[in-house]
Amino acid sequence: MQSLLEGIEQALTEQDAYTAADFLNENYFYETFYGDQATGKIPNINSIEKLVDSAISKVSYRPFLYDYFKSMIYLFEMEDYKNAFEFMKKSVEKFINQVFDKENYWSVKLMKFLSSALYRAAVKAADAQEQEGETGDSEDSHKLSPLAAAAMTLQTALAASNRDRTNNIEESKKWASLHITNTLIRFYFKLNNLDWCSKYISKAVLNDLNYPLSELVTFRFFAARVAILQSKFVKAKEDLEYALTYCHEDYTKNKKMIIRYLACVNLMLGKYPTQALCEKYDLMEFMELSKACRTGDLRTYKKCLAENMNFFIKDGTYLILEKIKVVVYRNLLRRVYCYKEKSARIPIPTFLAALKFVEDDPIDLDEAECILSNLIFSGFVRGYISHDKQILVVAKQNPFPSLSTLFAEE
Repeated sequence: MQSLLEGIEQALTEQDAYTAADFLNENYFYETFYGDQATGKIPNINSIEKLVDSAISKVSYRPFLYDYFKSMIYLFEMEDYKNAFEFMKKSVEKFINQVFDKENYWSVKLMKFLSSALYRAAVKAADAQEQEGETGDSEDSHKLSPLAAAAMTLQTALAASNRDRTNNIEESKKWASLHITNTLIRFYFKLNNLDWCSKYISKAVLNDLNYPLSELVTFRFFAARVAILQSKFVKAKEDLEYALTYCHEDYTKNKKMIIRYLACVNLMLGKYPTQALCEKYDLMEFMELSKACRTGDLRTYKKCLAENMNFFIKDGTYLILEKIKVVVYRNLLRRVYCYKEKSARIPIPTFLAALKFVEDDPIDLDEAECILSNLIFSGFVRGYISHDKQILVVAKQNPFPSLSTLFAEE
């Protein structure tokens, strides 16, 4: 422990946040004290403050280190994720108040590192809480969840970063802002709070600084996910294409995730991946789905969704693919329109017959009319329904507007 603290002391004295972050890394701590080739003696949690005091010369650096190392011991020695999180949260709060808010640009890297460490600790604590089945009857029910509590802590970090008024932009603590924003968005996605995700995306200022590409890619990916949930598919496509273009080639897992989201968005916009493209990017789950969507084959669409449900849910794309059902209906109607030689008058019973051909579930004329009404109301079809005559009358000009135009931002 003494050797570790001496390394941290030197890094902090030299204001070398990169080296300090390396010494504080959870994996480094684990390998030093718990790994197969561990070289350090596991410190007693009650001796941490004394050890830190003896090694760290600057008093203002000590408090966040006390709690940081206590968090590590709770994490690895006791597997107590709740207390590991509580001490990590205290550590980050003390770092914000006593170091980041008072010192200069050098602390940016360490602030980013601690933001990510807090996220990992909060997720572990939240997962443990869920597994234990804690309910509102628990004695801690009045407390915020680990995810919500951690997000509140990072809000203070973002405020400290944004209020820096250093004249030299290269030495501004605002360089921490985008990383903290991304971490906050992660929290609010975990909390299923779309409003707060949208808030941080809209408030982010990207033009003032040349943020690292990795942070910009992460931000644009999150922005795309929010746009998808808001049915802004053209915007989502732009953000995903940016993320895919600039995602580092070594991060193949991230690239595949971006590509899968992009495939979903393209389906919604009427862009269907070819078999060659599906094979190249390992999108085989999308191949039949794409064909079903293009041809209006509702039966195959439902079958593909059901068979791959667990994969799509785990992937985070299931809700998007559910939305594509309306495009399947639209494309089926378009095939009926072409079958009727593009007549502006389409008998609803004819559309019902087509529905019955591609649908296993029972369906009647009223349901068919309801589907058509929804297509018109949502702008997928331009026309009106003559209820008395049981006819759909579509516009003579552009009865099926481009999906890209339909989903373009106003």
